[in-house]
Amino acid sequence: MHKTANVLNKLPKSVQPKAKADIHEIWMSDTRAAAEKAFETFLEKYGRKYQAACECLGRTRTCS
Repeated sequence: MHKTANVLNKLPKSVQPKAKADIHEIWMSDTRAAAEKAFETFLEKYGRKYQAACECLGRTRTCS
């Protein structure tokens, strides 16, 4: 919940609803592979214009 809010705060209000849905796709994924794909999709969609939001989201990305 807090991570989502932190990421959304780095985006313009007009983009936040779609980005929130995209973030939920990451953490609601059934498998790790699906989550990784959703994460990469988020980076592709928002990374160019909203690098700070992507960096914030990426800080909690873990590999195990």
